[in-house]
Amino acid sequence: MRGDDLRAWFELFDGMVVYRPRPGGGHVSDGWLNWSDIEGRFKSEKLTFAGKPYDPDDQVQRNALLESLINYAGTFVFLRLLKRRRLINPPSLDYKITPLGRRVGNWGYGSRPGFKKRTFFFAAAVFL
Repeated sequence: MRGDDLRAWFELFDGMVVYRPRPGGGHVSDGWLNWSDIEGRFKSEKLTFAGKPYDPDDQVQRNALLESLINYAGTFVFLRLLKRRRLINPPSLDYKITPLGRRVGNWGYGSRPGFKKRTFFFAAAVFL
């Protein structure tokens, strides 16, 4: 169905929570994701990208993954499902799920996304 690619990529962002250590000890769950967090999921879960198993040593495939992540994340920022944070030092581009994105994410997941979620991403794909 049209919009299923958007839904699958959004679920990749929505399904992750990142814990980063603080300098003084302990952990903070701030929810910001960068591309290396998502690439780590492709490595650890042996996910496929463009029909082939993801290989981090294949620079062409790695660059294509980065480009896809930035393109889809930009789409989700436009749809107000994600927000973007640009850091200068150290340079990074991070994304965080917005409250609207959390609400849409709660409408279902995986192979049984729910009617509202599929309809939302269908409408988004038609709009785009």
